[in-house]
Amino acid sequence: MQSLEVIENLRNLRQEYLFNLTQNFRKSLIVFEIRQREKFDAKHLKESLHIPVQPPFSSNFTLKDICSLYPQESSLTKIRRYCIIIGSDVEGALVARNLENLLKAQKCREVHLFDNEYEEFLIRYPFLAEGFSVPHYPCIPCGFPNEIIPKFLYLGNHEHAENYDVLRTLGITHVLNSTKNVKNAFKEHGIRYCRVFVEDSEEEKIHYHFQKAFKFIDEAKEIMLSGGSAAVLVHCAQGISRSATIVTMFLMKEYDIPFEQCVEYLKSQRYIVEPNQGFIKQLKLFEARQGLFTRSNTIKESHRRTPPKRRIMDY
Repeated sequence: MQSLEVIENLRNLRQEYLFNLTQNFRKSLIVFEIRQREKFDAKHLKESLHIPVQPPFSSNFTLKDICSLYPQESSLTKIRRYCIIIGSDVEGALVARNLENLLKAQKCREVHLFDNEYEEFLIRYPFLAEGFSVPHYPCIPCGFPNEIIPKFLYLGNHEHAENYDVLRTLGITHVLNSTKNVKNAFKEHGIRYCRVFVEDSEEEKIHYHFQKAFKFIDEAKEIMLSGGSAAVLVHCAQGISRSATIVTMFLMKEYDIPFEQCVEYLKSQRYIVEPNQGFIKQLKLFEARQGLFTRSNTIKESHRRTPPKRRIMDY
């Protein structure tokens, strides 16, 4: 599959993108749900605000009408500063479109509408929901890592790695620890670990560890593809530079995706991704070598690679 087609498939993963939005903007997020009341009461995203389909919302309405529903909700007075998610069912689709247009006219910084996929999203991620039909899940203050490959590859920070409820909820079986100081905390629970001892320094030779890291993630992938249970968390201290470099390397080699497109995609899923300049140079050199694992800092010869065998959508 061509690399551009792989990237397009990645961008079409709407439910995963919605999940990542809820984690990226946990402290600056407003969720409006325009769904039938009985559906909302049964299951809805935690702390979401319900907008009825009945008048005045069944026709033209204003932001003042919304504020009147939730007079104690102070965030609505500063709504432009928030990332806004609008989720709807079929009955609420027209109201959802009207709300989207209203908020964009108010110049809100980010407005995301999810209609057809929203109900499936609540089923896919029940641990983000509440309601009388939702089983109990533990409260996780640190939130969740970002989902890079559906149900398989996650990118996060040390808090995610140190919280067993996070790993258990997401079904994570493998953890790639790209720090020197964070402990591999849950070996006794059967979690498999791979440690890459690197500092977040431009002088650090992170490419020395590319082959080891790729092999670890690839072994988990083979377990999953053979019908077993496997999912990988790649983390460093903050999930910004070291772990992002490892995940970028994996996507580049596994799917034959150019460096720039990999980073663009990762930032769309985890907006704080920012490999340091030294790591960027090493990733570009890895790209120039066509994914050849080596400890050299120069390109000695060109190498041809076999085409990627799978698409991200195939996981």
